[in-house]
Amino acid sequence: MTLALPSRQAVQEGIVRLRTAALPFARRWRKELLVALAMLLTLVAPFLLRPAQSTAPSRYDRRLVIMTPHHDRIRDEFARAFAAHWKKKTGETLYIDWRVPGGTSDIAMFLKSEYAAAFQHYWTGKLGKSWSADVAGAFHSNRIAMPVDAKAPRTPAQEAREAFLASDIGIGVDLFFGGGAYDYIQQADAGVLVSGSGKTNAGLAMLRVRHPEWFSEQVIPESVGGEPYRDKDFRWAGTCLSSFGIVFNRDVLRRLGVEKDPSQWEDLADPRLMGQVALADPTKSGSVTKAFEMIIQQQMQREIEHLKKNPGKIRSAAETEMEGVKRGWESGMKLIQRITANARYFTDSSTKIPLEVARGDAAAGMSIDFYGRSAEEEVRRPDGSSRVGFVTPVGGTSIGVDPIGLLRGAPEPELAMAFMEFVLGDEGRKLWAYRAKVAGGPARSALRRQPVRMDFYSDNNLP
Repeated sequence: MTLALPSRQAVQEGIVRLRTAALPFARRWRKELLVALAMLLTLVAPFLLRPAQSTAPSRYDRRLVIMTPHHDRIRDEFARAFAAHWKKKTGETLYIDWRVPGGTSDIAMFLKSEYAAAFQHYWTGKLGKSWSADVAGAFHSNRIAMPVDAKAPRTPAQEAREAFLASDIGIGVDLFFGGGAYDYIQQADAGVLVSGSGKTNAGLAMLRVRHPEWFSEQVIPESVGGEPYRDKDFRWAGTCLSSFGIVFNRDVLRRLGVEKDPSQWEDLADPRLMGQVALADPTKSGSVTKAFEMIIQQQMQREIEHLKKNPGKIRSAAETEMEGVKRGWESGMKLIQRITANARYFTDSSTKIPLEVARGDAAAGMSIDFYGRSAEEEVRRPDGSSRVGFVTPVGGTSIGVDPIGLLRGAPEPELAMAFMEFVLGDEGRKLWAYRAKVAGGPARSALRRQPVRMDFYSDNNLP
């Protein structure tokens, strides 16, 4: 049987009829088609606009999972450098899997939730015990007092706390990297950060054995000026230094009639800055929480110094300090209220503040030093001037650290220790401090951080 094929003329006439029939449909449903096209573009755009380069390899031999509040520049530089270092050392392709749930406060809530779920599974599954509110609230609490007698009976709360500290329960994350010392103290006290892994000897405690000179008082002291720099039990250690100050836009300030650059926290309370101060939510951002703490401490110190010069009826040094702390707390809280009255918004992330200030959407804001200085450098003119500035209030800040620590139940404890060794070692210190595109420095942009190790500051590392 032979099929009769349509002629060329019949095919052309059919195409014309289809086009003619489609025109009324297109006219009638034009708006709907435009909406559908816009939705399709929204779905496709992230794939079309994604970066040509990524720190995630298509194939890898091992994966290191790191929880961090650090911004993408720090993550990209350390992922690239450590992966290259590990490849050269072992021949293995490494994937650094960054987890960024938000600021340090968000990370703290995430860790608490995940470890609670993991411990509940362990408690009810492996140990076969019943779950209760007492157990849920006790396993990660350092306030649970354990009996002196090892054979004495335990309450459910004590039993839960003991079981958690003796376990190697994990949440699939190896390291906590970046943030403030306060958050690390909290996680160490809870038992989330550990000095070593139960599976191996890997951890900061072993790193101390390998490099005892790093953890001496001359290199990484336990504390400086009241700020903790490392944990005495080696559950965490500082990697680089950080301070807090004011990032500001000179053009916006001049437009508002402010001729002088800010120099103290009180300058953010200027009524002319109403609606122009960028702030972060202290319940979300550990850095802004620390800045508020610095404001209160500065006011306390000022009141104490004032009372020493004008003691009035106060006689003893203890009474002077007590009264100064009381008055300083009150004046500090009033200053914070005046500053927040000028707030443009309260963002969840402190990284947004210098970006808003640099764009001119805000006149000034509280910022970590390297965020502020990076914003200043990015808009620097050829003559060296910049519309963005950063200042650390004299007497109104302190030098703290950004730490790193091993999480309980880390899937790759030895690899995690190698990363900590890299960050604290020569390679990591150069990444923190060197200019971009110089030998040993960052590949793309300077991180503008100061390494915590004091032995770095020598003639060999001068710019």
